[in-house]
Amino acid sequence: MHPILARRLRHALPHADEQRWLLVVAGFLALACALLIVAGGYHAGFATINGWGRAFDDRQLAMLTQSGDSLTMLSLFLLLAWRYPQAIWLAILSALIATLLSHGMKAIADQLRPPAVLDVRSFRQVGPLWHRDSFPSGHTVTAFVAAGAVLGCGRCSRSARLLILALAASVGFSRIAVGAHWPADVLAGAAVGLLSVWLGICLMRRCRWGLHPAAHYVQAAILAACAFADLVRTPAYVDAQDATRAVACISLALAGWHYLLAPRLATARRPSFARMAGRGV
Repeated sequence: MHPILARRLRHALPHADEQRWLLVVAGFLALACALLIVAGGYHAGFATINGWGRAFDDRQLAMLTQSGDSLTMLSLFLLLAWRYPQAIWLAILSALIATLLSHGMKAIADQLRPPAVLDVRSFRQVGPLWHRDSFPSGHTVTAFVAAGAVLGCGRCSRSARLLILALAASVGFSRIAVGAHWPADVLAGAAVGLLSVWLGICLMRRCRWGLHPAAHYVQAAILAACAFADLVRTPAYVDAQDATRAVACISLALAGWHYLLAPRLATARRPSFARMAGRGV
């Protein structure tokens, strides 16, 4: 086990009280979602925000929104596995919670997406046409789970925290800009994502076996398998394929270096006991 990785795995775990801001922001987003629906209706704000998306071309929106895809996000997380190993376990626990919450909400709400309600010629639409399971936005849930997991374990500065949240919010914006979701879906998805991370922090302090070195290597192998799958598949947003392949290649290369090549090179450079004895060391 590499000593740097072992030290990072043993680092003090985040505490739910210290990360209560996740709960506060999630509550604020949930309240904003409720007020939006009450004041303007479930479809409120869609035309305006969808129109803002015209400032970006189809390729840019495709790359941005594809980053919220679960497989692509797992490929991105492989980049962080070595630097933030605790964040990987937190993301897994949070993702399990978020999946239960979001799929449960989708089944209960059973809301139609914009292509099922509006004439597709009346708004900007990029990528595949989805019609059902609108509330909440799954891509937004994924983006905010990822952002919250990094912030929960990464000990980032305030400016870095704002940047990471802004990146997650941009994924949510893209879901409206490509015509796949309503603004209420995105607000609810962001709230579910951050709430799931806070609950994941509470759970992680009781389920620490995922921080064992052997468990971490299993998690890294799973992420590598996801990155390989993202490399060979055709994503839902085809215009983003070059970007997803590039991310997958970089992720796999860095993981191969950190987990396979670097430890072997370090072992090869370390003089053996017999060689040291022969030199009179």
